[in-house]
Amino acid sequence: MLPKSRIAASLVLGLAAALIAAGLFLPRALHTDSRIALDTGPVTWTLRDDTAQSRLLSSPEGRVLDAPVTKQVHFEFVDPADADTVTVKAGSTLMRESRQADQDRLITADITSYRMNRLTGLASSPATVADQMASPTRSFDIGGQWLKFEPNPANHGLEFYDSTLRRSFPLEFVENSEIAGREVKVYHQYIEPQNVAQSYPGIFNTARLQDDSAGYLYHEVDRRISVDVESGLVLNIEENINDFYADAKREKPELVLVGEFRMSEENQQALAAAAEHTRGGQGIRIAGWVLLGCGEALALLALIGVFIGGRRARREQAGREEVGTGA
Repeated sequence: MLPKSRIAASLVLGLAAALIAAGLFLPRALHTDSRIALDTGPVTWTLRDDTAQSRLLSSPEGRVLDAPVTKQVHFEFVDPADADTVTVKAGSTLMRESRQADQDRLITADITSYRMNRLTGLASSPATVADQMASPTRSFDIGGQWLKFEPNPANHGLEFYDSTLRRSFPLEFVENSEIAGREVKVYHQYIEPQNVAQSYPGIFNTARLQDDSAGYLYHEVDRRISVDVESGLVLNIEENINDFYADAKREKPELVLVGEFRMSEENQQALAAAAEHTRGGQGIRIAGWVLLGCGEALALLALIGVFIGGRRARREQAGREEVGTGA
């Protein structure tokens, strides 16, 4: 019959083997890369300019108001979703703070839906956008990054989506920086004036100019985008927007929206918290290391127990043999 010490050591050794296996298997069974977590919750970008100028689109005279304007993009993660992709709903609004009725304070609004790769941030399906009540949705390709980049994004070859033009345009890497204690990569994007009406039809993409000639909406923007290195989430955006109506030759411009839009520190802190939630499965890796370490420690103790128990058993056996010989 085996000594009790041997039996106990064998049980401990079995437990150690189970812990080691769990420590090795856990990081492989659960995702430890920086794909966005399904329970991240809504992500919101809020950019504001207190000194913006905007055209009252319902005014036949093209009246321009000096009033604060807020640009907001609210991202939600909804079903269907799986291990690699998630459906994103992005509601975008441009709202003026003035004394007009709600429909006149609202400059633009739309809802965009698409499936996004949870790791790279790229769209894995065409996007659909609804921007008019009781009107059919339109389909288009996002092409570049929007809410999220791949972790540790490249310095070259990236594009960022512009929701006004519904196309992506190249980015230029600027520098490494820091937001809320997190390392970020800063990119610059300049889009020269583009005819929005040539991208897609829209109720405000054309207008009559002051001389009653045909006018087209042009969009110009200069933006800086700060991207969290570990998670790939966007943590800050600065946008200088110049939208105007002009003729087909881009002459006779009339102001639609001019502003330098900035994100608050509170908003950046909230985005940094979301990035911390999508930080490459660090907790899973730590749990795996703990299980592996405990398993190895128990295995060592079990082997020591087997060794000591074996020596004790041999000494006891030798003692019994000596007693038997003396008899």
